[in-house]
Amino acid sequence: AQGKPAYLAQLTAPYDEVTLTDIVATGEVTPTVIGTLRAWQNSPELPNPSYSEKLRQRGVLQQGLKDLMAEHDLDALVYPTIHEPATTIGTNQSYLNCRLSGYSGFPALSVPAGFTDAGLPVGVELLGEPFSEPKLLGMGYAFEQATKYRKLPASTPALK
Repeated sequence: AQGKPAYLAQLTAPYDEVTLTDIVATGEVTPTVIGTLRAWQNSPELPNPSYSEKLRQRGVLQQGLKDLMAEHDLDALVYPTIHEPATTIGTNQSYLNCRLSGYSGFPALSVPAGFTDAGLPVGVELLGEPFSEPKLLGMGYAFEQATKYRKLPASTPALK
């Protein structure tokens, strides 16, 4: 547990390494992620049939994305980053976003794409094939320069 507070490893067995269970046991976890960490902590041991099926499904998705991009000679897929405008601070989001990259394991980059009528920012996500990050960054930069959608918040202080 080099670089980690020594007391962490001592919280739960095994006592010679820091585990997710130790981190959850501290109580020093951001409240919005504690449920996710507890779910991970309580997940079944590997290997298990459910996990194996998820891996199989990810492989099917990955192949489908590769085939789609090859068939249409695409460097990236472009789609809205979110399906609905952002929720008000302090309220829960009632929809899921940005899942294609996470489910497929393919890299993605979100870039500004304008504003709603209420002035909330919206974006598009660029999804590329594995190891295409340099290409995605170049496309994202070109999109930002061409559209000029990126606007600094009014509260941003001036650079000195």
